[in-house]
Amino acid sequence: MESGVDPDFVQVDPNSSEFVAGANQNWRWAGELKEYLDSSSNWEKVTDKNYLAGDIFTNGSHVFVYIGDGKVAESGVGGWAARIRPFTEESHSGFPAYRIKSSDDNATTVSGNSNILNDTAIDLAWSLEEADKANTEAKSTYKNAMKETGLENEFAGNHEGKSCDQFVRTVVQYALKDTGYPGVTENQYDYIVNTKSSEYTEVPFESTKGGDIVFFSTEDPFNPNNIQHTAVVVENEDGKFLAEASLDDYYGKIVNFRTLNRTTKAFRKNNLSSTGSNNPLCDNICSTDNNTTTTTTIDSSGLTDEQAEKLANNYNNNTDNWDSKAGAGLFCSGSDCASKYSNCSLMSAFFVEMFTSVGTGQAWSGMYGGNVVNVLSGMGFENGSEPKAFSIFSCGPTDWGHTGVVVRVDGSSVTTVEAGYPNMIGQKANMSTCNSYSSTSYAYLNSKMDMQKLMDFIGK
Repeated sequence: MESGVDPDFVQVDPNSSEFVAGANQNWRWAGELKEYLDSSSNWEKVTDKNYLAGDIFTNGSHVFVYIGDGKVAESGVGGWAARIRPFTEESHSGFPAYRIKSSDDNATTVSGNSNILNDTAIDLAWSLEEADKANTEAKSTYKNAMKETGLENEFAGNHEGKSCDQFVRTVVQYALKDTGYPGVTENQYDYIVNTKSSEYTEVPFESTKGGDIVFFSTEDPFNPNNIQHTAVVVENEDGKFLAEASLDDYYGKIVNFRTLNRTTKAFRKNNLSSTGSNNPLCDNICSTDNNTTTTTTIDSSGLTDEQAEKLANNYNNNTDNWDSKAGAGLFCSGSDCASKYSNCSLMSAFFVEMFTSVGTGQAWSGMYGGNVVNVLSGMGFENGSEPKAFSIFSCGPTDWGHTGVVVRVDGSSVTTVEAGYPNMIGQKANMSTCNSYSSTSYAYLNSKMDMQKLMDFIGK
């Protein structure tokens, strides 16, 4: 059951008065059961009405168990044999619900099922701790994903991400690069069941894992023409949850795993990679060393502070002898130079040559920081006025100015890796040097980025 296991919870034969050896608790009737649930440190009352399979309802005279999909299992002394029937709030008013507490000792928690859909859904959704933010704003990673996939204004009513189908569509297109995954819940269900039937496998709702896509219908049996909600199952070290949005109510956020008291259908994408986010911005890179596989992740906002600092340090330390391959004509020389690598244009040239498909051996000699974006535009890179992760920026006059690499954008926070003539070696920064200039332009490298090379370099 989803709600866990109680090691003290033992039922005895109601016709026997014999004590059961090894049992910490013995109960025969609903009243005794309720007393146990009320007093046990292993159980707690459910107050949010988001019931899980395994939750127990009892008012002291009757008891039944919620089994998921809007159904309960019960039996009645002298009345009916064991049966399964629909659950409604009205018919069970006055029955408090109890759930096993989550702990290392008494719960069957999930260690996590990491894959590209699971990780992307988590990345685009507000966490449980920050769920209230979803009422007023989309997480910056969700905004970026809608922009990257071109789905920012693709939904009826322009709900700007406050829609369950929009959230799931963005997750699927961003993670799998499946541009055919449609909007509207009924269309999404049809796409999985019919158009892409060979790529998905239906799974029971109670057996779902991280990355599975769930549809909720208000009819029983499930009616594919009356689907009211969709979500992505996600798992982490704390257990199993849903990542979802709700029409005009909230943007993507993580919520407790529940059925919404509706019938469900769940589907698992076949052959997902075991970890990571396969979005257009970046990939998760697995490298094998001495038969040991390690995973380094770039999330959709870009590099972490630690990764940015490692990139700068490896630049300064000439890791892999990169200076014999890239940046020709831009090395700092003279007694004023803190290092031969103290040149902003050199940093940008290094990043472009080492980690994009343009390759090494480019002619950079005499290029000033303020003109780097113009040069990259001539190489076929798209440019614009908005900072994005893995872009090169230029600010100031084209015959001087400054340049560097944007490695992370998270809301209004921009992280860069920069160098500067003559005494600024490579370091993590925040574009503060550009504050004195009136405008900044950006060349976007995403279309030609080689994330494998970047992560290999950072990992050294």
